[in-house]
Amino acid sequence: MMKQKLRSLIIPLLISASANVGAEIVQATGFGDNFNEALHQSKLEALQQVVGTFMVGTREIKDDKVFEDILEYHGGYIRSYDVLEYNETTHSVTISADVEVLKDNTMHVKGDEFELDPDIIQDYEEKQVIIDKFDDPNQAFFTKIMDIKIRPGKHYYKYDLYGVITWQPKWVSDLETFLKHSTKDGKTKGQLDVKVSGVGGGNIFTTVASAVGDAIVNAPQEQSDNSMVCFASKKDKDVEFCKESVSGFSNMPVYSDMKIDILGFDKNDNQVHLINSHVGTNSLYNNVYKGEVKKYFLTKRTFNQPGVIIHKNGLQFFNQTVKIDKSIAEQITKIKIIISKNQ
Repeated sequence: MMKQKLRSLIIPLLISASANVGAEIVQATGFGDNFNEALHQSKLEALQQVVGTFMVGTREIKDDKVFEDILEYHGGYIRSYDVLEYNETTHSVTISADVEVLKDNTMHVKGDEFELDPDIIQDYEEKQVIIDKFDDPNQAFFTKIMDIKIRPGKHYYKYDLYGVITWQPKWVSDLETFLKHSTKDGKTKGQLDVKVSGVGGGNIFTTVASAVGDAIVNAPQEQSDNSMVCFASKKDKDVEFCKESVSGFSNMPVYSDMKIDILGFDKNDNQVHLINSHVGTNSLYNNVYKGEVKKYFLTKRTFNQPGVIIHKNGLQFFNQTVKIDKSIAEQITKIKIIISKNQ
């Protein structure tokens, strides 16, 4: 059988979260090869009943063999449980579990001692594993070369590349889903900012203060150094919501222009040339610093945490001109653009 080339794909992400907040008592049954495995599965089933499960994974096919890597995150934890039944024939365990939803991972002070929640680090690490799966620019973006004009010369060829970069809709949707159901809200403050021409040439300046009181609007808001991700429909539109993103992205090019690699391939699909370049990204995203104020059409918003704003419907057009030595250019039959990871 002909060997298949390596193929990689993101398995559809699944989340079935309830909107419950607090604790809930549920019964769940799990199966396994022994008591401990069945007990573990019954706990997972209890979590899924109450808080849902978010799964992300990759599947690779190489040399006719399938390799899968599946990760799960549950938006809660089991405070306590009782084993109601153990069936030795089917190796099934039924439990009654007290499931806590959206737990508050805070540090409690007890006298002169600090009482720590032992699940804080584990919960953080589980979230970070999921975020790391999203931290791949070539999964997040779609690049397309729309036209190439070639200008031959005596010693080199000039290639004028015209193309567009967009977000992969599924990547954005999956990230939204995960952040909405597993992380805290980002700290922002919106304020109506409208100027209306009045009679006699005067101006009427309307703010939220006129409706809810100056004390509420101008009340200081807590700031944080935690990273967050915000979502907007496109550039210059106010954000729809912001959510914390654990420690943020390290590979995604969200704090500078996007680095791209322009690759040339010969007729045998061998790479014969590489050029590094940059593309502007204002239409796709922009980063914000803690305390930054952005003005939109009718509002202004204060961002009290650092983060990145994803413009979901953004289109970033690019025009790149590259020079390639004639001897190499004559070998090139295909050109591809990929997005470089941050170094």
